[in-house]
Amino acid sequence: MLYHATFRKNLDGIKQFGLKSMTQKNWEDCEDGLVCLATDPFSAYSYCETVIDILDTELLSCEDIIVFGIKKEDLDLENFELIADPNIIFEDGQEIDTYAYTGTIPAERLYIIVSNDFEEQNKGKFVELSVVPKFE
Repeated sequence: MLYHATFRKNLDGIKQFGLKSMTQKNWEDCEDGLVCLATDPFSAYSYCETVIDILDTELLSCEDIIVFGIKKEDLDLENFELIADPNIIFEDGQEIDTYAYTGTIPAERLYIIVSNDFEEQNKGKFVELSVVPKFE
């Protein structure tokens, strides 16, 4: 399973359009057209925590962070790529723990991972479902 964290304010758009690269990014120097995915939920969560720290804003809090789980086999690897995150400098021999996906991940393929208690995975604080339903 791979993980992506986002803020609660993005959930309606993700339900409607899927998880995809956005023009408004948390990191201005990130490459375009990529969805960043981590190998564990703590890492994904920590990227959003860092955004909150850098922005130093009261508009976002850790309570607003939602973590999605994505099964690797649910990615369309025939038409899109899963590559080492080009925004991270990996040293020779270093294990890759952050990836970038070049496609859109449909909402129905996203699992809600508890945002504050990762030991009870696949239970959503936002919804009671383990799979985020497709926006109708």
